[in-house]
Amino acid sequence: LAETEPGVYKAQWDAVFGSVNNGGPYLMRDATYTIYVFDEAGNQQATSGQITISGVNQVTVAPSQLSPTNHETIVITAQGVAGLNLEARILGRNPITNQYDQVIRTLPMTGVGTTYTGTWDGLDGFGTAAALGQYRVEVWHTGSAARYYPTATVTVSAGISAVTAAPNPFSPTGTNAAEITVQATPGQTGLSVGFRFGTPPYWWYDSQNRTRL
Repeated sequence: LAETEPGVYKAQWDAVFGSVNNGGPYLMRDATYTIYVFDEAGNQQATSGQITISGVNQVTVAPSQLSPTNHETIVITAQGVAGLNLEARILGRNPITNQYDQVIRTLPMTGVGTTYTGTWDGLDGFGTAAALGQYRVEVWHTGSAARYYPTATVTVSAGISAVTAAPNPFSPTGTNAAEITVQATPGQTGLSVGFRFGTPPYWWYDSQNRTRL
């Protein structure tokens, strides 16, 4: 606090939570905050005030997964106060830190009243399909150095369009087998299948204690 005139002390607060080790920087979440005053010795004073933050309070994606090679898209929706200039950023995981800190795409958002939307086609900024996996969606005010607090996640999937078994029904004898066929995006490696039923789930295991083929 600085004394700007006798008996009047002022400070500027941008509501940016800056600790990188604790997930920052981000704009403090929407809420009503108590303003406390401390003297030079660090003693909290009895008189306090309040400030209410109203920015972006919710970020959602629908659907929650997409396959860019199947030309699927998701809609990103942010709820907040009217009149904001928002953009959505898609972040992938850093393989070294395991943190979402690699921005692969920045998308403009269009606002109508208090609702803002943007569309992602699963491509990165170079027009290449994003790798399979989970991505975080952040919403930023254009030009800001900090995101809004709410985030969402979206999964870039293998583009599975059909899973069938033949014969079906299958009558196992221990000497025969059913053939499982999966229709998916061409050129993939590492796909596997598992089998379960019931609640809680009861999984199939093979003789090597593996649950996938």
